[in-house]
Amino acid sequence: MEQQTKNVYQKLNACRLAFKSAKVAKSGKNTYAGYDYFELDDILNAIIPICNENNCVTIVNFSQETAILTFHDCESGQDIVFTSPMSTATLKGCHEVQNLGAVESYIKRYLYQNCFEIAEPDACDRTMGKPDEATKAKNFENFVIKYCSADAKTCMAILQFHGYNTPNEVPAEKRAEIAKEIKSKITIK
Repeated sequence: MEQQTKNVYQKLNACRLAFKSAKVAKSGKNTYAGYDYFELDDILNAIIPICNENNCVTIVNFSQETAILTFHDCESGQDIVFTSPMSTATLKGCHEVQNLGAVESYIKRYLYQNCFEIAEPDACDRTMGKPDEATKAKNFENFVIKYCSADAKTCMAILQFHGYNTPNEVPAEKRAEIAKEIKSKITIK
């Protein structure tokens, strides 16, 4: 029986699956936001052998406006192209060529992440501040008010059963328990 040749899309998917199965370690550390991420070297050390095994290659090119990663099937000659707009960087103590290198390295990493469906933590989510205690207390108060508007008698009875007359009196460690009880007894339409 003759083995059917994979097309470029099947090869790309095989490479994506191989990368996911390789359990590549993340060597980058963002100490400010507290997460690990893939360095370009982490990705390339895994991707180059995977592409070689699947008889394909990736090629990255840059123009003034665009960065391009081409996933090329060496057997069929078919390509899949991934693009990104170029950007700039202004690193402290670096000259223009070093800033260009930084931009190309970052964009290259993002092109590989796009091509091989490599997910990273959202930096925006990680750097957003966590709500302070006053905000959490206000959120709980608004939650109770919302449920009180549906059934004030039951809502106040639950608070008083736990020994509180107002939502402001409920300590942080009891809020989740009381909120769960309120939700279980009052239906909001």
